[in-house]
Formats: sequence, structure tokens, C-alpha cells
Amino acid sequence: MNPDYNIILLLILQFSFYYRSPNFYNIFLFYHKLHIYSLSYLAQFLHYLELQPTQKNKKMYFLVIFSLVIFCYLCYNKAMVNFNLNEINPYIRHINYLAGCNNKNHILPWRQLYDYEFLYVCKGKIIVETNTDKYEVREHQLHIMPPHTLHTRYFIDNEECDYFSMHLDLFFDPFLPDFNAQDFYIDEQNIKPSEKLLIKKKRSLISSFNFISCVTIIDPNKMYMLFNRTLQFYKGTDELKQLYLKSMVFRILALAIDSCRAKNLPFFSTNDNFHKEIIENFLSYVKDCYANNISVKQFLQDQNIGERYFSKIFKAEKNITPNEYIIEYRIKQAKKLLLEDKYYIYEIAERVGLPNEYYFSRLFKQRTGFSPLAWIKENKKE
Repeated sequence: MNPDYNIILLLILQFSFYYRSPNFYNIFLFYHKLHIYSLSYLAQFLHYLELQPTQKNKKMYFLVIFSLVIFCYLCYNKAMVNFNLNEINPYIRHINYLAGCNNKNHILPWRQLYDYEFLYVCKGKIIVETNTDKYEVREHQLHIMPPHTLHTRYFIDNEECDYFSMHLDLFFDPFLPDFNAQDFYIDEQNIKPSEKLLIKKKRSLISSFNFISCVTIIDPNKMYMLFNRTLQFYKGTDELKQLYLKSMVFRILALAIDSCRAKNLPFFSTNDNFHKEIIENFLSYVKDCYANNISVKQFLQDQNIGERYFSKIFKAEKNITPNEYIIEYRIKQAKKLLLEDKYYIYEIAERVGLPNEYYFSRLFKQRTGFSPLAWIKENKKE
């Protein structure tokens, strides 16, 4: 192998050790396996510049080396560490209890967090809106807002809400620069940590996992007690404060996981599996309940999933919206009943979950181009 190629790879490895992160090592492996030829040509070019030591070539040589350094830095800055769950090291930056909140006394502008925020609603509801979704966090639900999500939240008009808010890192690294949540989230909500500090934010995500956004807690009194005790210790000066706070985060997560398992919901999973599970649950729900007054909104509340988010992943998978799928499924079942030739139209409407025969007939004609009776005649000819 060309020695200059080795130098390039060693340069990437040097950044890996400097930042104490596997990111650059992964970059090294990636380029070593997939881009060996392109880097080899680059190394040959550098070797040529060395053999022709003109002033112009020297400038070109250092320019290429400098570009490689910048490239490595940008890759690191965009890369996300794929953490093992065994590496969880929670660190609470800020926790607060907010009582009697409404749209007049508690206004949150659109913002982006640089760590996780746990919200636990004790009374009332919070409406969370992101740039891609909108959903409710109801009483006795734990909501997990992931880092780097542009969002805002507000309340039901003329209603008050009591809730806990906790900012924390799940993979805290004391060797990396940090920022103060009070400064950036509470006092000056429009400022951002410096880019140097934001290196830390790349280490705060579980890149291969997706937390469920809202969890309905099976023991709300216990969850309230956990958050309240965490708040009291956060305000204290005990020498074991940090150790105690870490243990409380694990207890909160454990109760959230138990709550999900009680309803056979995943607390987190890979994104692909998570999407497949939710879609499969919805298809089963439609199959089992299409004859009743089913509701996409109610299903999503039970699954703790936002409506916009689900509609997006469902349409990407099935090329149809959830509501359209319900209609298509009902029409499909209605066709089977029509061919049996033993039900009145109003009976078929009832059996497929539609309110009356007039609505059913109008909907059937919109979807098939025929009235129910005309469709029967047309298909009997075949």
C-alpha cells in the first residue's frame, strides 16, 4: 500500500484518539473498506506533489492536507455515537415543578434542546408541537423530548396544568465541555451554546434507538414521588447528591419501562422495528374493530404516538393515509357481504361500521363507481 495512503488513515486515527471517540475510527474503517481506491489516488497525487517541490505544489500539498483535516472535523461534528445501553450515565442539569400553568402565564417560544427533557404531567394536558408532529401529553403521562428537536408547547385554552420538567444527559461525559441549562434554557432562551460546547450534544443521543414519545404511567403516585424527591435532592447540597440523582433517573426509567410492558408497548426500539410494530398494531386494530366506530386518534392515544408522525410513516409504508385505509378495508368487507346476497344494504352498512345505508351507498359509489345494487349486478355477470 502506498505510504502516503497510510499517512492519511493515520491522520484520521489521530483525530479519533484526540477526541476519545469511536467516530473517527468508524470513519477510518469505512474509508479503508469502501474508498481504498479513491484515497489511494489521492495519496499518489500527494506523492507527486512531493516529488515536484515547486512553490505552487507545496501550497497544493498543504491545501490538500488541510482539507482532509477539515473533512475529518466535519465528519465528527455530524456523526452520532452509536451507544451501548450499558454506557448510560445520567446527569441532571435542571429540574423544576411548574404548577397552575396556562397559556397566559407560561409561554414557551419555539426552541431546540441540546439534551433530553423529561416532562411528567400531574394535572391537565400539554400540547406539544414539533416541526413534524403535534400531540397531547395527558395527565399521568411521561413525555421524553429528544435533543435537537425544534418544538414548542402550550395548554388547552382556559385550563391549567401542573407538571415536572427535567433536563438531562443520558450519556454524560465529564471530559467534554458542558453548558448550564439555567443559562441556555431558562434565562436566555434564544441563545445557543458555542460550537465547541455543542460537540457534547453529539454524544447525548442513542443513535440506533427511538424512545416512545409518551408513556402512560401505571403508578402515577409513585412517579410523582420519584420526581418530587429528585427535585428536593437537586436543590440540596448533600455530598452524595449526584449519585442519588443518577439513581433516581434509573428508577424513573424503570417505572416507565414497566408501564410500557403492562400495555405491550415498546419503550424504545430501532426505528425500523418501531415503525413496523406500530403499523402492524394499526392493521390488526382495523381488522378486529372495523365494524365498530373506530378512531385513528383514539388508537394513537393508546399507542402514545403523534398523529402527524404516524400518518407520515404509514403513508410512506402503505402509500395511503390511515383514514383512507379504514375506508378501503370497510369497502372490501362490504363487497364480500354483497356477494353473499343475504343482507339488506342497511345491514351491510352496520356490519362494516358505517352509520347508515345512505352514507354507505354514497361512499361505495365514490370508491367503486357503482351503487351497491349496480355493483352486485355487474359482478354477477362475471
